[in-house]
This record gives sequence, C-alpha cells and structure tokens, in this order.
Amino acid sequence: MLLFGADARASSLVISMLALVCVLVSILVFRDVRFSPLVSFMLIVWSVFTALSFKTGRTIGAEDEYLMLLSAIGIFGLGQYAGQNSNRLKSALWLFLVLGFLFSTLAFLQHIVTPDTVLGLQKPYHNTRLTGPFLSSNTAATFLGLVFLISASVFFRGWRMQTSSSNSAGLFLFFEVFEKTSLAVVVCLFSAICLLLTASRAGIASTALSATVFGIWVLLQQVLKHRGEMQGHLWGKVLFVAGSSVLILYFWNLSGGLAGARYENVFSDFEYRSKMIEASWQAFLLEPWFGHGLGSLEQAKFLLTTPENNMAVDKVKAVHNVFLQWLLQVGIVGVAVLSGVFIYILVKVFQGALRARRYKTYCLAILCVSLLVGLHGLFDYALEIPVVMLAYAWMLGIGHGISIRYIRSNANRI
Repeated sequence: MLLFGADARASSLVISMLALVCVLVSILVFRDVRFSPLVSFMLIVWSVFTALSFKTGRTIGAEDEYLMLLSAIGIFGLGQYAGQNSNRLKSALWLFLVLGFLFSTLAFLQHIVTPDTVLGLQKPYHNTRLTGPFLSSNTAATFLGLVFLISASVFFRGWRMQTSSSNSAGLFLFFEVFEKTSLAVVVCLFSAICLLLTASRAGIASTALSATVFGIWVLLQQVLKHRGEMQGHLWGKVLFVAGSSVLILYFWNLSGGLAGARYENVFSDFEYRSKMIEASWQAFLLEPWFGHGLGSLEQAKFLLTTPENNMAVDKVKAVHNVFLQWLLQVGIVGVAVLSGVFIYILVKVFQGALRARRYKTYCLAILCVSLLVGLHGLFDYALEIPVVMLAYAWMLGIGHGISIRYIRSNANRI
C-alpha cells in the first residue's frame, strides 16, 4: 500500500513478488497446506496461457500482469486453506481487519492534512477526493467497500454469537458485544467515512446496494429464525444499523457535499467515456478470440482512433469497464475461462451461504463483495489493480474454503 497501490508496473512487480513470497513461506511453515483441484486447474490454465503468450511474444513488457495473476491464484489458495479451519479463519479475518484499519486510518489522516498530495507527492488528479496510496479515488472506493462489507459481516456475526450466549441484557450486553467486536465496528465506520470522502459515484452506489442486500438478508435470517418474534436482540441490531446510517449521513454533509455535487454532474464525462468504450470495442473486434494480450490496453485502444475521438481516448486513459478491458486483452476465450472459474467459485460460496452450519454470514458477505466488484467494474477497472485483486482473491478463497468444509462435514455424516 506504500507503493501507490501497485498502480504502476514496477510497484505491481514488487507487490506480486511479495505476495508470492508470502504464499511460499506459508507452504513451508504450515505443512498441512493442501491446495484443492480448483487451484491446480487454475495453475495449469495459467501455465498454458503464459507459455502460449511467451511463444507469441506477448509477455514482453507485460511480465507484471502474468505475475499478478499467479500471485492471485496463490493468495486464493491461502484463503481457501484458512476457510477450512475455524482458528485459521479467525486469524485471517483479524489480519484483514487490521490491514483495513491501518489503510482507512492513514488514508483519512492523509486526506485531512494534505488532500492534494500522497506521501509528499502531488496527485495527478482527484486532488480534492480521498485516494489513499492508490492515487485513484475510484480504486480506493472499491477497496474501502470491500473492507466495509467484510468488517460488517464480522460485526454482525460477533453480535449474534454474543447475544445468543450471554445472560446479560441492556447496557451490559451492549458493552459485552462492543468488547468482542470493537475492531470490526471501528473498521466498519472508518471505511464507510473514507468511502464517502472518495466521492466515487459508482463506488458509493455499488457499496450501498451491496450493503443493503447484505443487511436485508441478515435481518431476514434473524426474523425467520425467531419466527416473527421481534426480540430485544434483533431490535438492537436494527437500532445499530439506523444509528450508523445517521452517522454516515452526518459525514456525508461534513464532506462539503462533494459526493452529492458529483452525482448532480453524473453525465458530465459521459461523452468522453462513451467514445473511449467505442474505440476499445472496435479494437477488440480486431482480435476477438484471444485479444491483444495482457498489458496491451495502452496500445490497443489507439488502433482505431479518429480525429474525432482521439482526444477523448487520450484523456480518459482507461476503458473504465473491467469486463471490456478483459475482452480487449484476453479475448472471448480468455473471458470465457475466467467467467467459468468465477461462476464455479460463486456457486460454491452461495451453497455455503445457504447450507453451511457455521460462517454463513461470511459467505453472504463475500457474495455481496462480488456484487460490489461486479457493479463497480462496469464503470471502473479497480480489479486490475494488484492490491484490490489480491484482497478479492483472498476473500473468494475464504468463501470457497468454508464451502469445502461444509461439503466434507456432510460427507462424514453419511
């Protein structure tokens, strides 16, 4: 995170290498690490894809992209390993919350003190918006939304577990719950405040929608569990959500209305982005099956530019649609393979959210994180930034690990 979110080739190489070192050290330290057939399949696909790209010369200048994919597979495997054991799962989520707390706190302080610089360097854009070390408020919004949803799930599960096992009531119960979930509460609120300060229209809207889905699902689970009996514990959760919403609205106004003003000008850059998307789509049609290669976006987008759209393509820089960027780089075949892997993982996580005996809340949160990433991906490309990709891969691995644990526990009962 001190390398500007790895939004540059050199820093991407460094962070990807650090992630791979963490994976290798974990394999050596934890002798019981076993990767699933899914991870083996992804490694085989990556090897074939990289070998073919190397043979055709497409890896030249894009080594960071291939290394980033490999590190994401490794981090997914570690998340899967953590999700299959309660102690490892708690440690993995605690570590993620600590990282989320450090990121949110440092990003907030940096923005309050010097909003137009990061680590002493002048921001090239988004000068009045919180960016953290990413230099992009949109990328920061995706990461902060992910942190918010995961911390909210840790809080809700901790609340439910504490209220179901405690004999206390009223204020004593409140303090017991806060003691158990204090880190999650602080991270949840801080990440929400920082998210508002990014003033990312799509990021805020995607997170709000995903959080709404998560909240409704969790509350419905509680209502159905109590069969309509609105007990004090459930009312407490409703009141906490209401209180948090009021606090977030307060910081919305405190931010100077920047986010609100940007929603009023939501179509201001529509013309530029539409021209960029059109030029990228035409470039994709030149190599529809296998794309132009990873890391080729900067060159491919200018292949069919005209005097009318050249300024827009040069100004917007990226397609601001991660799915079209994938099509442009790896083509229909590559996107089909990626989509197949994602769908398989999400189906397993969904099964865990419905049927797992424990940690359903985490599976649900990971599904909502996927909703956030997918929705914001229609308007941005944060998933191509290594830190965001690695965080998402970690969460997907945890969700898949929980589902594997559920399948094994059912098999043992038969």
